[in-house]
Amino acid sequence: MNVAIQLLGDPLAVLSSTRSQGEVSPNGAHIDGARVRCVVSGADLRPHTRWRDARHHLRLSVEEAVHAVRRTSSVRHLVVVFAQGSHRASRVERFVMSALNRTHASLERDVARDVEFTAVNVTDCANPEMLATRLLEVSRSTVTHGVVVLGWDEVIGQPVGSAARRALS
Repeated sequence: MNVAIQLLGDPLAVLSSTRSQGEVSPNGAHIDGARVRCVVSGADLRPHTRWRDARHHLRLSVEEAVHAVRRTSSVRHLVVVFAQGSHRASRVERFVMSALNRTHASLERDVARDVEFTAVNVTDCANPEMLATRLLEVSRSTVTHGVVVLGWDEVIGQPVGSAARRALS
């Protein structure tokens, strides 16, 4: 059976190639017999100049994605794709890691299945086609890594699973 990606959140320009894939569902519905295996949530922090507003926006993006994972039993991957804007990358990445860690354990306990949580900072992404390729790889992957936050430079040259293993080792 084919797999599909459900796209949520902000319509980041770097997700344009992902959006145009035949395997992408805007609402979580099955696509030509494909089951949704990956939920991708875009979070654009560029309009949020205050850190408090950016943090709130990120939290809402994570919550929306987690809600979709709870509703769809076939999902095995949750990916938050974010553009950091004027905020320090280290600050945003720490917050994202914290938010994902908090929800990861409770989600797996509540739904009794393994779901991988990945965040990718796409602020420097100039290759939407490669991002689409990486997200499709994630949706088909059986790699397990728990929770990881990656920069675009870490995933441009290798699959997300390989980058996650390297980051966690």
